[in-house]
Amino acid sequence: MQILADDVTCGHAAISEALDESPLFYLRARGLPEKNAHAQLFQVFLGEAIEEIADAGLREFVTAQVACWLEMRR
Repeated sequence: MQILADDVTCGHAAISEALDESPLFYLRARGLPEKNAHAQLFQVFLGEAIEEIADAGLREFVTAQVACWLEMRR
């Protein structure tokens, strides 16, 4: 099989969706302020993606950047 450059169309997409209200409600019902509950959910979501980074150094760097970003949001 041969694929020529003219045969390929590339595009970029992003999905933006609100956080699921169930885990947010669960965390809020246990006393977490809304901003902290959101930060917890973001951390879990991003943590799953970060775990896929093969390079340990890059993974640590991204983890630190995410932690910094989440701290600024609180």
